[in-house]
Amino acid sequence: MRHLSLIVLALALPGCDLVGAGFMEPVDKIKAAFPVPQDVQDAQLKLFAQLEQEPAGPAALRLDYEQRLRARALSCSSVAPPHRFDSVADVRGNAGVASCVAAQDAALHEWLGLQRLRVTMEQVALVPLAPLPGQVSIAPQPEPIAQVIAARSANVAALQGTQGRFTTIALPSGKTLHSGVAPGAQQRRASLSPNGRVLALPDGAGLRMVDAASGDTLWSTPRYGAVAAWLPEIEATLLSDEASGPVLLDHRGGALLPYPLQLPPLSWSIAVPGGKARQVMGNGTQVFVVDHARKADGGIVA
Repeated sequence: MRHLSLIVLALALPGCDLVGAGFMEPVDKIKAAFPVPQDVQDAQLKLFAQLEQEPAGPAALRLDYEQRLRARALSCSSVAPPHRFDSVADVRGNAGVASCVAAQDAALHEWLGLQRLRVTMEQVALVPLAPLPGQVSIAPQPEPIAQVIAARSANVAALQGTQGRFTTIALPSGKTLHSGVAPGAQQRRASLSPNGRVLALPDGAGLRMVDAASGDTLWSTPRYGAVAAWLPEIEATLLSDEASGPVLLDHRGGALLPYPLQLPPLSWSIAVPGGKARQVMGNGTQVFVVDHARKADGGIVA
């Protein structure tokens, strides 16, 4: 009788698992099978830490983030729905669900990065803008300096070394704010945001936006290789590379948008004072003068 009881129990256990799986909603199975990756969790924590300094706090973005988390599982449950009696392990082994969740996680990580970039771009100058003396002393650097890049609206500069080292300093003291190496970046010019808080570094064929004070990566893209123009007046940045025309990075909406004008690839830009987001931009053969503005509905015109 004892042996018979053990056999019955052994047969009943898998049945219990199937019954339990049958009562789980597909969304809950996906959440259990695919926890939020660590890099997404880290980006979320860093974003909320940044927002703690704002009067409204992270409440609105926290709600947006929670909605995106729910949509992550919900969308994948409809694209590749688990079967009623699939266990969590079965769902984890479902290639269709795994592919869908990976794409959702990549989109979530990019959204968090764009939000961190927006918040950083909205902050006041890293070092307040003030008149500089006729001469500024810079401490000896570990490698020769190839470029000095100054922020437009802050007393901050970035030193670009010949071997890929980037050092951000406060002016006029010359105090080092951060120093780090971007391998392979010495072949292309970096760029510093007007408030001196974001350093745009070449990263392979793409671009990496880092916190100028800490070196922490805020957002990166493999698609565009350079900042064509900073447009803080309209909460946007113009991106470009050697192969394609410019594209707008809309900080307010957290998205990449087509540029309103058909322009060739751009290699330089100069901001014109006056508050109209006017830029003189060009490349080796052409020059353009363009005004930018936000419409009442939030769209951008040029």
